[in-house]
Amino acid sequence: MNQHDYRDCFHIPTYGKQEQIYFCGNSLGLQPKSSEEYVGKVLSQWRRKGVVAHFSEEDAWLQYPAKVIEKLRPWVGAMQDELVLMNALSVNIHLMLATFYKPTQSRFKILIEDHIFPSDKLAIISHCQHLGIEPAKAIIEIPSNQYVYDHKVINELIEQQGNQIALVFLAGVQYISGQVMDIAGITAIAKAQGCVVGWDFAHAVGNIALQCHEWNIDFAVWCHYKYMNAGPGAIGGCFIHQHHLKAKQPGLMGWWGQPQNERFALTSTLPSSIDAKSWQISNPAIVSLALLDASLDICNQAGVDWIVQRQNELWEYQYNQLMDVPGIQCITPPKQHGCQISLQIKDASQELLKSLYDNGVVADWRGQEILRFAPVPLYNTFTECEQFSTILTKVLNA
Repeated sequence: MNQHDYRDCFHIPTYGKQEQIYFCGNSLGLQPKSSEEYVGKVLSQWRRKGVVAHFSEEDAWLQYPAKVIEKLRPWVGAMQDELVLMNALSVNIHLMLATFYKPTQSRFKILIEDHIFPSDKLAIISHCQHLGIEPAKAIIEIPSNQYVYDHKVINELIEQQGNQIALVFLAGVQYISGQVMDIAGITAIAKAQGCVVGWDFAHAVGNIALQCHEWNIDFAVWCHYKYMNAGPGAIGGCFIHQHHLKAKQPGLMGWWGQPQNERFALTSTLPSSIDAKSWQISNPAIVSLALLDASLDICNQAGVDWIVQRQNELWEYQYNQLMDVPGIQCITPPKQHGCQISLQIKDASQELLKSLYDNGVVADWRGQEILRFAPVPLYNTFTECEQFSTILTKVLNA
């Protein structure tokens, strides 16, 4: 397929009679046209079989998570037993913190960014409070410069305070600036200091190439409603490295975390064997799995390499277009980017967002004077990049 063929796999929202320039895939990806078919199949199973659909037919619901996980593996660089699909992102952060944040008297600090996503910080604060630790004493915030982080500063901070840091928990792609972090490098330095390393890949999965297993990450969490196009509130994902699967028990447990052949014995014994699915507390949301399945089949047809290459091409093309627009500053580092471009526009406000929308463009607004948008490889085009630059210039000069 070429780019336009993939675009045809998605419903493109309209404004009046025209297709919108939908540059908001960094917030919510578009709906695959095949979604109705995949969800319809699950609804048909439910209608025809009821509870028996868990066990019967080729696509029995008990087997469905494993099939979707296998399709997801290339996008996060993980082994089958290192992945689990469950819950929403913030819930999964809590579950991972309950397992991996094990403070001691001498090693209790948590390293985060000064502009960490608010929900992530709230989760960390609540775990500190739950354990009787004063958050202000436990949390170390990495300073940024206009929402961008210097990797040398991060590495030096870890080397200086590593013996006090229990957990390094950072975003792989920054939600305000779109900056891609040095995931492998930071992980290696932090692990050498004895720190546990976790990543929030909400803006990374489906956007950049990831190798969670190879990079020796302890755990990672993410959502699937952005670049993975699995719909609002889509089921989330977790990675737990293999070297933890024999050494740890989940910090919080439920019946669905027991092996499948033990689950319906309805005992309260600890699992006899552990893999990432042992962290799953309740049965999976099958309809949400179907939506992710539909998108993954499109993503895998394109492939990680194609997505990353086209992402670079679109980003550079759009960036060069914007260089001719006065009154803006791109805060996304040109050599550290995914799909997203973030512009700081002096004296602008959210009224700019409305003006863009009235001209057929969907983007979003964060922080102070920050316009975020993302040309997404699967459904955005170079022509749209040209049109966006023209419309932005027009709106700023109005």
